[in-house]
Amino acid sequence: MAEEMNRIHENQTSEKIGEVLSNPPMPEDDFMAAYYKEIADSIVEAEPPMPEEVADGLWKSAANLRQSMDEFEEAEEKCGPNIETWENYAPQHQEILAHIEKAGEAYREDKSHEERTQAVETARGTMESSKAFFEAEREKLIEREKAYQEQIAAMQKEIETLKKETQQMSPEAMAKCLATAMQFMQEVEKTRAAAVDQPRVVSSELFASTRKAVKDAYFSVKLAPSKIKGFLRKKAHQAVDGILHQTAGVFNKGIESLSKKRDAVLRKSHEMQSADAFYREAVQAVMAEDKEDQHSYLTDLHAAQKMAQAGFGEYAIKKTLLKESPRRREMEEGQAAGIAKEVLSQKQQEKQNAKQNAGDAR
Repeated sequence: MAEEMNRIHENQTSEKIGEVLSNPPMPEDDFMAAYYKEIADSIVEAEPPMPEEVADGLWKSAANLRQSMDEFEEAEEKCGPNIETWENYAPQHQEILAHIEKAGEAYREDKSHEERTQAVETARGTMESSKAFFEAEREKLIEREKAYQEQIAAMQKEIETLKKETQQMSPEAMAKCLATAMQFMQEVEKTRAAAVDQPRVVSSELFASTRKAVKDAYFSVKLAPSKIKGFLRKKAHQAVDGILHQTAGVFNKGIESLSKKRDAVLRKSHEMQSADAFYREAVQAVMAEDKEDQHSYLTDLHAAQKMAQAGFGEYAIKKTLLKESPRRREMEEGQAAGIAKEVLSQKQQEKQNAKQNAGDAR
């Protein structure tokens, strides 16, 4: 991977960049490639009349960021997608593009050496900061998955301990507990299997639901074996049965919760269409709701809001507006990027407000 990043960096001539820009559009879920292409576009636009060594520094920072993104996506392949990371990167990405543009302006407007140097350093700094962001997010994702695997293994060990300790005393209660535990594990595996071919936003939600379900179950039953041993020493048979029924209840609750969550998420996935088709239907709905006869800025804004609420990301919304909106000139002049950024910022703010309100209610 490092060798490829160096090769990309060393071959960023005008001819090579022309080849990059002529590539077909990236899939909506190919976040790393799509984001890197936008950064490459921005550097190409900003380069003249930068000195070669200055532009070279921007390309180096861009390659470093791309490598960090790529390594995060590799972790996603092993641990499951994490859409929240990409949503949190979106405003950072806009900042990167803005500072690259300012660096280009500083040279085109022949500003002072100090101003040009500061503009370039700021642009590189934003990319290096995002590189560190993806490195930290990768570590968190790996740690969450490691905790999940350890909790699964610990629960299996605890169930085996319960089985060994109670097989003579409470065979019926233990059989029920063991059956529900196995069913819970199967429900977890079923949910993760269902996530494999789903869009990233859906797959991310399914993987997160399995980690939460396993964590909740683990902390609810982790003390069961030690409690059972204590009751066995006291020959409190009824209490042993009670612990086994309680443990089975925890797994039953997990099964029900995970099943409902999976069905709801997959139902949403089936309802989601391609971004282009979703936008066209959203426009029709918006114009009917707003009682407008002509397609306006508000039409695109409200349609983009519907896309954001349905789970489409900033890049997909911007790309769709550029492709589908009849207001093509305005979209190409920056409205597509502005609308996409605005609606995703609104969505993030709504999520933060909801969390804050939930905290205040507690």
